[in-house]
Amino acid sequence: MRRVLLRTVVAPLLALGAAELTLRVLNPDPRRVMFRADVLHGLDTLDGLPIWRDVDGYDPPRPVVLEDQGCDRDGAFVVAVIGDSILNGVDLDPADVATVALKAKLDAAFPDERHCVVNLAVPGFSLLQGMARARALLDRAQIDVLVMELWAGAPRIPSRIGDTVYFFEGMTRDTLGHGNPWGLPASWNAALIDHSRLYEYAVLSAPQDCTSCRYDLGPFRAALDGLVDRVRAQGGEVVSVMPARLNHPFDAQPEPLFRETAPWEAWTTEQGIRNVRLWEAFAGIDPDDVALDSVHLNADGQAHLAGILFDLIAPIAAEADVRETP
Repeated sequence: MRRVLLRTVVAPLLALGAAELTLRVLNPDPRRVMFRADVLHGLDTLDGLPIWRDVDGYDPPRPVVLEDQGCDRDGAFVVAVIGDSILNGVDLDPADVATVALKAKLDAAFPDERHCVVNLAVPGFSLLQGMARARALLDRAQIDVLVMELWAGAPRIPSRIGDTVYFFEGMTRDTLGHGNPWGLPASWNAALIDHSRLYEYAVLSAPQDCTSCRYDLGPFRAALDGLVDRVRAQGGEVVSVMPARLNHPFDAQPEPLFRETAPWEAWTTEQGIRNVRLWEAFAGIDPDDVALDSVHLNADGQAHLAGILFDLIAPIAAEADVRETP
C-alpha cells in the first residue's frame, strides 16, 4: 500500500516540487511579462483601455519639465515623442538619445525660435501610456510634431496578478481577463499564476493565436485616430518611426517584420502619416555599427536617427519660424 501511495501521490508531488524549485532557481523570463508591478503606480484608462500611469525606473531620459523648455508658452515649437525603448534610448547615456541631439540641431538651425523636444517614450510596449501623456501635453501646449514609435506588438493591454504585469493577448481568457488555457475557476487560476512559477510558465507557454494582438490594431484604433485628430486640429503634424531588426542587414529584413508592421503601414497610409522605416532610413549602413543589440540602437544609431528626424522636422520648423518672425 505504501509503495502504491509513493508511486501515485508522493512521487508526482516530489517531481512537481523539483520542477518548481528548478524554475525558481533558473528564474526564466516568461513571455509577455511586462514589469514587476511594485514599480507601477495607479491604473488609468484611455478610451476604455487600461494603462499604467507611471513606471519607476523607466522615466524618459530627458525629464518632462515643460516650464524649463518653454513648452507652455505661446510661440514655442514643440516636438513630442511617444513610444518605447528605441526613442527612449534604453541603456544609453541620456545625452546620447536622439531627442537631445534633435533639439540641439533645431536650436542651431533656427536660433530665433524657441524649441521644446519632450521625450515621453518609455520601454515596455507602452504606447498607450505615451498617448495618454501626449493628450495631457495637448491640454497645456500645442504639439507641432508628434513622433510615434510603432512596434509590431504595440500597443498592448496589461494584466496584473500579484506583483507582476503580464500580457495575455491571443490566449483563452477567464472572467478576470487572465490567460486560462485549462478553464480553471478564475480565482484559482490567478492564485496559481501568482504563487507557482511552474504553473505561470505553463500558462505563458500554452498555445495561442496572437493574430489579433500583434497584427490587428483592433480596439486601439479609436484612441490612435483620436490622438492624431487632436494634434492636427491644433495645426500639428504626425511622424512615425518603425524599428528594424538589427541582427539582419537593412536591405534584407526578415519577412515577419513586414507581416507584423502591415497594420501600422495601412493605418499610417490611411492617415497620411509620414513613416521613418529604419530599414530604409539606415540603408547602406552596417547594422553592427549602429546596434546596441538585436533591437536597440547604440549612441551612433541614435545620432543617425536624430539626423533623419531633423530632416523631416526642419521644414515644419522653418514654416513656424517664418510665421513667428515679425
